[in-house]
Amino acid sequence: MQFTSNLTLTLLATLITFIAVIPRVTADAVISLSSLQSQLYDAAQAIDSSVVSPVNATDNTDGADDGTWRAVGGRKTKRQAGGAAAGNRQIVRLGVGQDFPTETTLTNLTIAIREAERYYTDNFDDWMGDSQFADIDNAYLGYVNEVPDVAQALTTRGKSWHSELNAPVQIAITRLAEAVHSYSTALARRRLIGRMSTIRTFSAGNTLVTAGSHWMKGGKLPGRKMKVRRGGALTRGGALTRGGV
Repeated sequence: MQFTSNLTLTLLATLITFIAVIPRVTADAVISLSSLQSQLYDAAQAIDSSVVSPVNATDNTDGADDGTWRAVGGRKTKRQAGGAAAGNRQIVRLGVGQDFPTETTLTNLTIAIREAERYYTDNFDDWMGDSQFADIDNAYLGYVNEVPDVAQALTTRGKSWHSELNAPVQIAITRLAEAVHSYSTALARRRLIGRMSTIRTFSAGNTLVTAGSHWMKGGKLPGRKMKVRRGGALTRGGALTRGGV
């Protein structure tokens, strides 16, 4: 069962990688933005599916084990008030991320967005085609609204035990955020997206910053949201410590 699950995730990641590197040559703005929306959606689903969430269970204080799988690093909370058998305590555990090419997936998303922007800049008339402002703005909103889902999936995986190093993923998240911002700026310069789309872009960018904060610990350790000082500097005061949640 575990082998089948890992194989499925690997094949899905490979498919996303293959799709992401296909040259973005399209003569329609709506099609281009819709393609990016689909790639972001697929990536969010794949990253989210790579995390296994342990099932709630109880552990007897006398040392008996109920046989339920537990993630390393889980901690016990205070004894439950009512509903639980005497001597039992609730287990709070971290999810576990199966092997998944997180950095590669993010890099390919960044490449796709950069290529879309490059084609838009170099071949504007072809990119524009017969598209109208309203159509472009709606397609852009559909695309940028997928970004928070990718960020949420990254947050879930970052807070879980995972096999990849944190630093490369954090860098890949930063580059993805930069690509999203750059493409938005290029479109806004020609007034092809409206005010709401611009606001949504800033909001989406913030979700990626938050997601990146969960990948700031050393090595492969899971983390949680860091405290942000004035001026945007991230601190490690909120980092997850071993044995804590």
